[in-house]
Amino acid sequence: MIGLESGRDDVDDTQAGDGMSTRARTNRVGIDTAAPGGDGTTDRGASLIEMLIAIVLMSTVVIAVISSVSVTVRATAYERDHAKAQQWLQAAIGVIEAVDFASC
Repeated sequence: MIGLESGRDDVDDTQAGDGMSTRARTNRVGIDTAAPGGDGTTDRGASLIEMLIAIVLMSTVVIAVISSVSVTVRATAYERDHAKAQQWLQAAIGVIEAVDFASC
């Protein structure tokens, strides 16, 4: 039978002793990828490139969250200081208005 996935004509689909076809057990370069348990399933896991991409994406998300928290903390501190200064000025205005001035 013609190999559709690899584009080669020399791949056959004969059944092996474990019930899997030879095509399902081998990858394109002919390396047996079946799990060592002998149940015929293939579990190749994640590649290094996939892991690096996942780490970069997760790092980007973590950095964005930390940056937004940092900006929020700084903005809150700035607004708190602004509110304290305004409160102090209002108190100073109250003190000035409470004083009786002598006419000239």
